[in-house]
Amino acid sequence: MSSGANEKTTSRTKIFETILRSPGMGESCKIVLNPTRQTILLLARLIENGVGKKEEKDKDEMLSFLPEDALNELKSISEELLKKGGLVDFYEHMKQL
Repeated sequence: MSSGANEKTTSRTKIFETILRSPGMGESCKIVLNPTRQTILLLARLIENGVGKKEEKDKDEMLSFLPEDALNELKSISEELLKKGGLVDFYEHMKQL
């Protein structure tokens, strides 16, 4: 990776980190959603892929510095959506294909 691209990535990561650590960003928000089952499946997969990246080169810039509890919260949101959509077993079977 070139030095310019690396500086851009570092700068962007610092901006993301600053925004996510700003006052009030850790407060809970109540959100009412009515997603389709298709959207639930896709969102669960996106969360799983984003949070599950082990290689540093594959990690998303925004997720790379998040504490473990924030990543666990994302996982629990995904699990809750699958439960409420009645898709837990279906999703597990889909992952095995």
